[in-house]
Amino acid sequence: MYGWRARLGVLIPSGIIVTEPEFNLVIPEGVSCHYHRYKFEGGGRNEDVLRDLQLAGDYIVEAARLIADTRPSVVAMAGTGTSFIGG
Repeated sequence: MYGWRARLGVLIPSGIIVTEPEFNLVIPEGVSCHYHRYKFEGGGRNEDVLRDLQLAGDYIVEAARLIADTRPSVVAMAGTGTSFIGG
């Protein structure tokens, strides 16, 4: 059975491509990872990045609601920049 030890819900910015392969290499036996993306590409001018970070906050709320359907033991959010939204 998948996730008999724990289920990890992982929220990932849409522009990051390394999270799933790296997590899948290090998760222990009995832990399953379930991924969901939210809109955030990163890069560009400072003004664009700030705007996109603010918008990402709205996308993260919806992504968290959807990942909750997997009944995770815990939810993690990948992407350092977006983890600072709102301080």
